[in-house]
Amino acid sequence: MDYEDFIELLRGKISESLRISGITGSSVKLYRNGYKPDDEAERLMVRGANERYHSVESDILIGDYLVAGSGRGICRFELASLYSTYRYDGWEAVSDIIEENIGLIADIRKQSALDRLPEYEFMKERLLVRIISPDEGLSIRNKGIVRRLGDIYQVIYAVIYEEEEDRERRVGLAVIPRKLIDVWGKSEELIWEQAYDNTRKRFPPVLFPGSLNRVSKTMLIDSDFMRKEDNPLRLENYDVPTMTTGAYSDGAVAIFYPGVGERMAELFGGNYYLVFLSENEVRLHAKGSISVEAIRKCLSGIRDVLSERIYMYNAENKAFSVVG
Repeated sequence: MDYEDFIELLRGKISESLRISGITGSSVKLYRNGYKPDDEAERLMVRGANERYHSVESDILIGDYLVAGSGRGICRFELASLYSTYRYDGWEAVSDIIEENIGLIADIRKQSALDRLPEYEFMKERLLVRIISPDEGLSIRNKGIVRRLGDIYQVIYAVIYEEEEDRERRVGLAVIPRKLIDVWGKSEELIWEQAYDNTRKRFPPVLFPGSLNRVSKTMLIDSDFMRKEDNPLRLENYDVPTMTTGAYSDGAVAIFYPGVGERMAELFGGNYYLVFLSENEVRLHAKGSISVEAIRKCLSGIRDVLSERIYMYNAENKAFSVVG
């Protein structure tokens, strides 16, 4: 492979590594006969490198370069030395160098997001709401931005990084410290609204079927239950749907999305009970179809439920409460 073909192959490999690492919005630019950065801090670095390795005073980094990344996370690949590595050690050695450097960009970006926690305009699109276990809730209830109902804790998190590897998407989350409310200068209600909106867009609510009456054919089984029509759909008294999300990830929080609790009351035609089986799902029972005592007896046969408490949504005052 000649030098020019090597450059094109390398450019494609770097672009692929950026994509797999979840680093979006970053192009790979070719600089012939020297790289001159726009950032002052980087120019100082270039000047020092030229003095140290080439004994010249210049803001231009000598050589041919492919440059990937932006801001604090930049990788510069010097092509002559990488071509030499390819010729003597093979493509795998070059690939290892690329992966290592792209990994450094990803790590820097993770840290960058943490560094920018005080910037609301940067962080607001990264806010998400999760339900956590009672034990976790007790440990952060005075530190994070938390809403508590019985032993159910909703907590606002920030997405610090997202990356994809072998078709598996990884998301790094950090609890938003309560003290940031004052730093951001925003109302807590506005912050919750933003976090709910983001969470709903990522994880829209879904109903899964379930019924105590096996002949029931009225069960709603899709993500369109929020859509109101001229002839509104209704759930039968003995339908027992499970609320989660399309990704079946942190799905129990969906019942707290604005309007979802109220919509379920419309479908049931009144009040209903809630049983939080896990962080991923909450089971719903129309009030009158089963007693609190019967639900508690059913729960006793299920291991490792998120909460052994029983909750209710009151259609009249549009509020959740603990009833058992």
